[in-house]
Amino acid sequence: MRSSAALNPSEIKRPRFCGGDTNVDAYVRRLLRDPDDGQGPDAQTSTGVEPPMTPETKYPSFHVRLTVVGDELDPDRITQRLHMSPTRACRRGDVVQRPRATVVEKRGRWEVASRLSRERPLAEHIDDVLSVVESSAEGIAALAEEFEVWLLCAVYADRAPELGLTPRQVRAIARLGAAVDMDVYALFSNDAEDGQR
Repeated sequence: MRSSAALNPSEIKRPRFCGGDTNVDAYVRRLLRDPDDGQGPDAQTSTGVEPPMTPETKYPSFHVRLTVVGDELDPDRITQRLHMSPTRACRRGDVVQRPRATVVEKRGRWEVASRLSRERPLAEHIDDVLSVVESSAEGIAALAEEFEVWLLCAVYADRAPELGLTPRQVRAIARLGAAVDMDVYALFSNDAEDGQR
């Protein structure tokens, strides 16, 4: 891959929710026309974060969550253990009605999402999530021995976004026992990027 900041959509990993689309640009155009079309059984990106839903979305758009995931995860027990409420939670087998389909959740999940508007910088979203879970860091680290714990970051960008973690963020994430997953979806072509130089 080139060291240049410009990425061609064919050079980045395809989201699992693309269905039959052959490139990210085609998927995003279709998604902006019909947000519920072709999202598959999870209706989420590989990071578990919903993609942008309207043509008015400002880019870059960031979506950050701390997620505890497991086949046998009981979200009520996680809430009791951590003494905090999740932004979203489900059990494996929960039936969820979405606008175009009824889906069955494949795994249990307990999540805390950033409270910031999606156009705020990635670092601010990460700081927001870390500040929410800071008082429960030891409990989350204990959960990491039983379940998967992830800091999930999805970035939708029409130009090369600023990405990175500060040393303080790295230490806080390590204290949680969390892995980091960062998915970047480039919503531009080489021609568009070349024209901005």
